Amino acid sequence: MADSVILPRNDFSPGKFLDLQMLIFPSGCERTETQFRDLFAASGWRLNRIISTAASDSIVEGVPA
Repeated sequence: MADSVILPRNDFSPGKFLDLQMLIFPSGCERTETQFRDLFAASGWRLNRIISTAASDSIVEGVPA
């Protein structure tokens, strides 16, 4: 999966801007690493790693738990 991962603290990140847009328009949100971990666990998967890319999206890798 490729998605924005919201970083901790208040440093600028394009993903934080996308998060605001998603909250306003489609009622969604971008997720933090912890939220991805919880989401994967709830579906029987385990968050294996998050790989940063040159783009604003990261690769979020999950494996069956």
